[in-house]
Amino acid sequence: MQLYQQETAESLQQAIGKWQEALKLWQQVDDKPEQALTLNNIGLVYDDLRYDCELPGKM
Repeated sequence: MQLYQQETAESLQQAIGKWQEALKLWQQVDDKPEQALTLNNIGLVYDDLRYDCELPGKM
């Protein structure tokens, strides 16, 4: 969560990587609610990255 809260493009990309690692672990233990939460978090980060790319002077 700390990477996400930094709100830089680099930290957001790192956050995606960490959440993808977490997703694999949740899938291994078949924890559906945590998988859903993790996928939601990944989606929020992608949305933030898209928003940052659309702003003039960003990235």
